[in-house]
Amino acid sequence: MTATISANDQAAPKLRELLELTKKLESTAKAAFKENGGNALANSYRQATSAAQQHLTVLEKMHSVHLARLMQLRH
Repeated sequence: MTATISANDQAAPKLRELLELTKKLESTAKAAFKENGGNALANSYRQATSAAQQHLTVLEKMHSVHLARLMQLRH
């Protein structure tokens, strides 16, 4: 007597897709670091950080002006 078991494996295609995307990400990251020794990525992070710091400085100034104005209105 022989028994056949079949299963509808719906997760396998998604796992294969995830594995393929992971491999692509790995190769892209390796290429980016090899291309410029990681400098391009590091510069990108530095630029983003600098822009964020400038943005926060502007927000802090706006907050200070707003608080000062509220204090004036209360007195």
